[in-house]
Amino acid sequence: MKKCGKCKLEKDENDFHKNKAKTDGCATECKDCKKRLDIKYREENRDYYLNYLRSYREENKNELDAKKKVYISQNKEKHQTRIHKWYLKNQDSIKARVSLYKKEHPEHPEQYQMYNNRRAASKKTDIVDIFTHQDIINKYGNKCFYCPGSFDHIDHYMPLSKGGMHTLENVRPSCVECNLTKSNKLPEEFIKYKGIKDE
Repeated sequence: MKKCGKCKLEKDENDFHKNKAKTDGCATECKDCKKRLDIKYREENRDYYLNYLRSYREENKNELDAKKKVYISQNKEKHQTRIHKWYLKNQDSIKARVSLYKKEHPEHPEQYQMYNNRRAASKKTDIVDIFTHQDIINKYGNKCFYCPGSFDHIDHYMPLSKGGMHTLENVRPSCVECNLTKSNKLPEEFIKYKGIKDE
């Protein structure tokens, strides 16, 4: 047993963090007191911590993104549960923020389309890459991949329901008609279907 230097309660040694610098090999404060002290310190130094975390993320963005992608792929159900709980807790403020952003930025409707596509894809596949509307245009052009029509929808070349991923390599610009007609057809099935239809 060991007495906590903060709350003065007698506790088991397992309730203390290890500290080799101490004679008994245990920290002075118990884990509960140490947690409260850490929370208090972070609250009193909130700006410092926010700046530190922001700088760290910017300096290690690629490494953190790679680790996050691996973690999500290995813990998809746990990650989705955590995100869903967070959304339910904050949905009012989220909806208000999104609504305000849309009003202030009406010139970028494709951003909302890209977000909705990623969100829908995340429910069907483990791999969801982040890319922009312009990335698709740069790679495939600003017209329908299947016909001379305009770029209105984003099509998954290999359907998500048949093993396709939400990646830049697996999306194509599509007009409304082609995207809705293709549905979850395989690429070769749809190309054959278009050929028969157009004859």
